[in-house]
Amino acid sequence: MGEAPRINVTLRQPRRLPHGAVRRVYISTARKLRCGSLCQGIPEVRGNFWAVGPGTCPRSSPRRCFQVRNILFPDRKHFVSGTETISSRSRNSMEKSVLSELFKTEERIRILWYVAERSPVTATAVAAATGTSKALVSRYLRLLARSGFCTQRGREYIWSGNAQSLAVKRLLNIDLLVAAVPLPEWARGVGVYGSYAEGTNTADSDLDLWVLVDEYTPDLEVPAARVGRSAGAAVGTEANLLILTPDRLSDLRETDRPFYTSLVRSSVTLGGASIDIY
Repeated sequence: MGEAPRINVTLRQPRRLPHGAVRRVYISTARKLRCGSLCQGIPEVRGNFWAVGPGTCPRSSPRRCFQVRNILFPDRKHFVSGTETISSRSRNSMEKSVLSELFKTEERIRILWYVAERSPVTATAVAAATGTSKALVSRYLRLLARSGFCTQRGREYIWSGNAQSLAVKRLLNIDLLVAAVPLPEWARGVGVYGSYAEGTNTADSDLDLWVLVDEYTPDLEVPAARVGRSAGAAVGTEANLLILTPDRLSDLRETDRPFYTSLVRSSVTLGGASIDIY
């Protein structure tokens, strides 16, 4: 881990704090950090202020060191020592820890799959559907909620639609489909588009696939249907397969621009050639 980031500060009040007291600290940085209503009883301020309280730090005596809480990054711990703050944990290490916890075991991946496709869920329902213990499910759901992948409402957990949730769900989809949909010998390329490619799929979503061939012939319908059935069985949903040729893509670009644009933008190539070159 690299050196912890340091931020110059100016203490507006004396460094010595009574037990349990809270002070305001003005942060002087090149990148301004603006907070709204701060924690620990400090009223709302308009400026670069943090809330501070008594703390301990091995670099200085307790009289010269105070723990700092920044509402923008509540998972970090900072200590004010003289005219600088010392961060005990960097943002990158925190994010790596969360990702490693998400994919730590096969059981956790099964839980993640189930929660990402069904909303809302409860710990009891997830445990029964995935064959895992309720204790493990409860801990994992709390981890998802703390990390922003889910929101909790009572006993229910609802999958979030933010960028990181979509990215994780998209990764799960692609990882499964790469193994479930190998490139056929008769095709130049194969891929997925629509909700499974974008990470917005639910338990009721169809799987939309495409295969790219040099020239269409009716004989391709049978092996293409076989590919679709195999992929649908692996994912557990109905699959639709679109057979594409370079001429068909050119025709779509000219006659059905909205569908062509949506197809190309959302498409993820699982093997072979891509369709965005046409």
